[in-house]
Amino acid sequence: MSNTFAKQTVSIYRKRIQIEEEFRDMKSRLYGLGFDHNKSKLLRRFAVLILMTTLACLIAMLI
Repeated sequence: MSNTFAKQTVSIYRKRIQIEEEFRDMKSRLYGLGFDHNKSKLLRRFAVLILMTTLACLIAMLI
């Protein structure tokens, strides 16, 4: 296995872990925003919740 391949693999895994943690934060009431407890059936409201969650994650990363 070459050093370049190993570095690429680690880079991809880091991105994957970050994405999984962001989804966990969106969904979990314990770790984040309780997205999985949303009862809304309206697509527009759901889109607004996703936008708010994304903004909250971005702000948290900047702090």
